[in-house]
Amino acid sequence: MKETRSKIDQYFKKNDALGWDLGLRSILELLRRLGDPQNQIPVVHVAGTNGKGSTLAFLSSIMETTGMRIGRFTSPALGDRNEMIAINGVEISDSEMERGLEMIENACEQMVTCGFRHPTSFEVMTALAFLHFDGQADLALIETGMGGRLDATNVVAKPKICIITPIGMDHEAFLGDRLEQIAAEKAGIFRSFVPIVSAPQDGQAEAVLKEKAESVQAPLHQLALSEISILEEGQILRFTYQGKEYRTGMLGRHQAINAAVAIESAKILREMGWAVREEDLVYGISNTKWSGRFEILRDKPLLVIDGAHNAQGIQALNHARKQIFKSDYRVVVGVLGEKELGTDFVEILQDAKAIWTATPDNPRALSASELTVRLLEQGIESEAKGNLEALIDLILREPSPCLIFGSLYLIGPVGNALKRRLKDDSCSDC
Repeated sequence: MKETRSKIDQYFKKNDALGWDLGLRSILELLRRLGDPQNQIPVVHVAGTNGKGSTLAFLSSIMETTGMRIGRFTSPALGDRNEMIAINGVEISDSEMERGLEMIENACEQMVTCGFRHPTSFEVMTALAFLHFDGQADLALIETGMGGRLDATNVVAKPKICIITPIGMDHEAFLGDRLEQIAAEKAGIFRSFVPIVSAPQDGQAEAVLKEKAESVQAPLHQLALSEISILEEGQILRFTYQGKEYRTGMLGRHQAINAAVAIESAKILREMGWAVREEDLVYGISNTKWSGRFEILRDKPLLVIDGAHNAQGIQALNHARKQIFKSDYRVVVGVLGEKELGTDFVEILQDAKAIWTATPDNPRALSASELTVRLLEQGIESEAKGNLEALIDLILREPSPCLIFGSLYLIGPVGNALKRRLKDDSCSDC
């Protein structure tokens, strides 16, 4: 097993060194050589700026409740890359990954011989997901990596539904510095006559989505905020969508929007003939779990991790934490270098009694010490923590509530390390 994992890690390390490239020519050629598995299974394609993973998790939970086998392709991974590809929550195994990669690498070598560039790591993972789901999953839920139009996942000829989660400013260097440009990139996943479900959007983004939907004659189901009412926030989120009550342990009022998008999508699948009952909607929403999204790791003292990393996500996090973290809490935070420190970001830190900065596991990360300097420029004092294990020890020893947020490249390793330690501590107490 260790030998297989080492072989896989070496393969992706070599591939990562090749860099990455936005565009579909390479991934389409790779999939063609693999028999176009992306067109052999029903697919729901999900794009947007925030809430893609949560929306996908809600929809997956609903459809799994019906008894179907649901494939999920998500990114980035919070831990091992295996978690990006799963069926009914069961991640692809190392042996399954190795078999798929052998087929993919043979195809890649043929492509290079024929003058194509070698596919990127994300393109390889995308192809691997479709290979894994073909013949094993009844439905595949596919999340875009970045954007939509040129994203490696945008290769399905006729998805069942296209979903657009809330659109905001992110990845401006690649997608454009205006909301309309970003919305247009997301709308690049639309297909002729394929139903679209969209979360409530800013007016500029909504106009772009409507125009694009009309151009491909695709029915657009645009959710309105007036259809969603929050009944209770706290340890449980209770809300109504179109007058029917739902509850979930996914915290933060923004999750009501993500859940509503999933509910609407499941209803459309039902209209297409999929066996989805009303009780499946209710149970599926209540049973949804998604790592790293206002996830409570410990109740006393409260310990929460959240992968909010852009303005829209930070705003949602700030609202959610006000319901849970009233005062006297500590923050651990780490971001990538290109991120702006907006008003909500600063407010979360200003209300904390102490702040530890950490460095995300990514080449684009802002180091803990650099973030400390930037915060000081805002009048916020913090302490940089360079060693992950030492940071975990500090978090677990701290008697006050703790909120850990920022880049998924921080939330992943810190969250997984905390879960292991908390599990070990729990077992030792048995």
